[in-house]
Amino acid sequence: MTGQPFSKALRVVVRANAPETNATQLTMPITMPVAKGDALLASFYVCGAAAGVRARHGRVPFERTQNPWTKSATQGVVGAKTREPGKRVLVPFTAVEAYQPGEAMVSLRFAFGPQTVEVGGLSVVSFGKTKTADELIALAAQQNPLGAARVTVRLKDTRQTLEGFGGNFAQPRYGATDPMDAVGTYNLKHLRVVHARVAIPLDRWTPEKGVYRDEAQAHAALLQMQQMARRKIPIAAAVWEGPAWMIGGKPEEMGRRLPPERYNDCIEAVAQFLVTARATNTASPWTISLSTSRTSASTSNSARRRWRPLSGRRGRALGRWA
Repeated sequence: MTGQPFSKALRVVVRANAPETNATQLTMPITMPVAKGDALLASFYVCGAAAGVRARHGRVPFERTQNPWTKSATQGVVGAKTREPGKRVLVPFTAVEAYQPGEAMVSLRFAFGPQTVEVGGLSVVSFGKTKTADELIALAAQQNPLGAARVTVRLKDTRQTLEGFGGNFAQPRYGATDPMDAVGTYNLKHLRVVHARVAIPLDRWTPEKGVYRDEAQAHAALLQMQQMARRKIPIAAAVWEGPAWMIGGKPEEMGRRLPPERYNDCIEAVAQFLVTARATNTASPWTISLSTSRTSASTSNSARRRWRPLSGRRGRALGRWA
């Protein structure tokens, strides 16, 4: 590949849709130790192999090499439609736990529908404690400018008042065991966030019927809700993924529906999550969404009637490396 700081690239051809994003995945093991709290920067170049009608899509996780697959970073990537020039992708993040040599890996996932992608120059650099994640985010912004944009403000032509920003804070949904990544932390510090959408990782919270585990991703989601409560930010909670015993099928599989006979089980699981949240001084979400996830369920009148008493019950105590 010409015009790039590397001579060779790897071409990835995805020919069909897949139920899971890691069906087509490139992985680089991390052979050096990583300490909890270290600031790291993953970088690589990506471009399409030929001009196309859609941009190239991928995802970059930095995670443990085995279960529970603890993730320190999960970032989506959108590449250029054209082959040249390639787009440099920078992923700054903080290690949420310590990894011994061989216990962590950085991956490039491309199972997002048929596409042809070329990637090269993959590296992960550890800055240890010499830099913060915020400094690396600033560095990434400087090295990947978005370009100039012309904005005209017509003060006499007002349409609505923007009180602030809102968005998804879904790190635990994508496997993170830390409540907030560097980007989320930066947004909370520097933007006026007036509404937040967070995840209820139901698949992690209730791996078996009647079993509720306040640990790993589920615990991170509760800590995330605590952060929002301290900042007095209203939250909407969404269930993007459910446990196999409740909805069947494969994880992340499209088109699954919550069977009516499991409605009460789902309500009970969500209610127990909210009871635990309340016990830890976490504000309750204003709304709860199931239908916007990869699974869906109708909000029937019977489900709504049962929701209030259930949620009010007291729950059980239950590469290059430097």
